[in-house]
Amino acid sequence: MSETEEEVLGEELGEELGKEEKPLIRIQVGRRAARLTLNKAVSPEGKEVSAKVYVDGNYIGHYAPETLFFGKTWDGDVQKAIECDEGIKCDFGVHEILVDRTAYNKYYLWEYSHNFQLGDDITQTPHLRQGPFSKGNLESVEWVDWDDVCAFVEFKAINLIPRDSYVIHAEYGDGSIDITGGDGTDIDVTLGRLSTLSSTGFGFRPTKSTYDEKVCIRWDDIDDGDCDVDIMLYHAPFIGPLKLLATRTVHIPYKPPPLMGTVDLENSIIPTHIFVNEPETFVIRAINLTEVAIPVEFRETLEFRGVTADKTYSYTSDWSHMLVEKDDIVDLSIDVKLPAAAIRTDELYETYDIFSILEGRVAGEEEEPGYPEVIIVSKAIEKNTGSVGEEITVIMILRNIGGGSGSTRVSGAINGTDLPTVGTPLIEPGALEEITFTYNFVVPAVALGSYVIVITIDVDDVVTDTSRFGFTVL
Repeated sequence: MSETEEEVLGEELGEELGKEEKPLIRIQVGRRAARLTLNKAVSPEGKEVSAKVYVDGNYIGHYAPETLFFGKTWDGDVQKAIECDEGIKCDFGVHEILVDRTAYNKYYLWEYSHNFQLGDDITQTPHLRQGPFSKGNLESVEWVDWDDVCAFVEFKAINLIPRDSYVIHAEYGDGSIDITGGDGTDIDVTLGRLSTLSSTGFGFRPTKSTYDEKVCIRWDDIDDGDCDVDIMLYHAPFIGPLKLLATRTVHIPYKPPPLMGTVDLENSIIPTHIFVNEPETFVIRAINLTEVAIPVEFRETLEFRGVTADKTYSYTSDWSHMLVEKDDIVDLSIDVKLPAAAIRTDELYETYDIFSILEGRVAGEEEEPGYPEVIIVSKAIEKNTGSVGEEITVIMILRNIGGGSGSTRVSGAINGTDLPTVGTPLIEPGALEEITFTYNFVVPAVALGSYVIVITIDVDDVVTDTSRFGFTVL
């Protein structure tokens, strides 16, 4: 709309409303997008036919002809990517378009790739070509996990025909073995012609051209492991015979024994009295009940629970490596340092019950990495008012609730002006590892008035906590 047209429209509306000023007219555009218009699909014989439309391997629930938009749309006052169908994002950028059709025991397809940008207005006629009637491949197959019943194998299938039926089948030794989904169930492909495969295979219908899943092979079917299993991918099209597409062999190791054990507290070395803030070593005797000799690791957690007061503290030993034999005994050392808060100020000793938790794992299994997370437990500011140039003190109690330690810094800001950044002593993880930290800053040159001071805690340049309080500059 030109400026002249806006003035005329404003005058007309102003006259209707009996106002001298021109009204403010706001227009919100619905979307900023590129447009792709797909005409009716054409068969190799030159006839118009119905065919499904896919974007990036996802069936959008429509047939050609179809108009697709790529870019941004409005959700209230926020822009977000356009969705070609629910959950299928069609933002600006490169997208793969597939139009396909299955008919008379044949498969036809048309493929188109484009980097969609604002202002694109493209029209295409999908000219179908005949493609492979059965397609798909196994990109990877690997053993990933186990429990008492299953050896879990994860596979990734690629170049699939979306919405068609596929079956993962397994063979060991001279015959087929049962294979189910990771939760022990099968996805029914409802195709009677699968015959024996339908009862032993894992069926699935992919919505995209790729599909990955964790499936279960029962230990009973593979003699407790240490064997090679053939994993096969079959295509079961709606029309036509079942077809083997790919085979991969996966080695499944021997079934690990259950990690069992008990703790003998009576014969362990446990002091009867300890003093707060002084380190003490507890030696806990663990008895391993595993039946098979295999490298494993054990560790022990001691939990102290107050008898006369509601207080709980826990400490965990390092992993102890060993070659396990039945009834083996191992001593696990745990360093304990109870804080001053473990006793009341008017008492010499506090009584605690000790509880023990024994953990085990196969040696070589990596422990999840620990990440530090320092938080502000409490804070107190010397005073909430001050003048420019005056030094103010904030006292904080900091605790590391994460699983590791790192370089911790405290910083602040007032009205966009940065306050000092100061490093703290190393804060080890654990509920007991609290430190009291004093943070000093000088009131910067800002205008008189009331502000919010923001205190930020970061560990290794990652912000883990913030806190705010009001402050008035006089």
